[in-house]
Amino acid sequence: MTCLASPLLGLIALANPGQAANLVQNESFENNSGPGSILGGHPISNWDLINISGTGSSIHAINTLAQLQAAAYAASTPIALWGASVGYVNGNGIRNSNDGGYFIIADGYLDFYSIYRQTIHGLTPGKAYDMKFDYAYAQPAAEDGDTNQKWTVAFGSETYETPEYNLPSRGFYGGNESYELANR
Repeated sequence: MTCLASPLLGLIALANPGQAANLVQNESFENNSGPGSILGGHPISNWDLINISGTGSSIHAINTLAQLQAAAYAASTPIALWGASVGYVNGNGIRNSNDGGYFIIADGYLDFYSIYRQTIHGLTPGKAYDMKFDYAYAQPAAEDGDTNQKWTVAFGSETYETPEYNLPSRGFYGGNESYELANR
């Protein structure tokens, strides 16, 4: 049995602790070309999708929860999720992004590894910055079985990982992380 995980990524913020301004552009993915598949190119304004797997192509989608739940849309979504799509509701607690907008659905299978990247402007050398983001884990409706999940994020050459989470079959988990970053 193959188990695919679908990490969900939401609001992203990078700011100097003494400033209120968020330096991330399009942090809620609201500027996009519409729901559904976002393979290749520049699928979301200010973000680059880089497929770096040598064995396959990543599967991605940009959606709101309402789009996943709509009967007309559920049949054509590239990644239907347990607890969200019509016919796959199981009471797992899946919910919309924390700001009520879009989220990215990304196939977590290692053979389809890819990166979402944005160049951040306006940083001051020597100042510290806080990076915050919302994330979640769900499972494609066509799959069953427990999976281990985590996100890896980077700031320059520094990498950070969310705590590893064992997602029960057909389950859902949502969280958020905050890291203090040193800008050299």
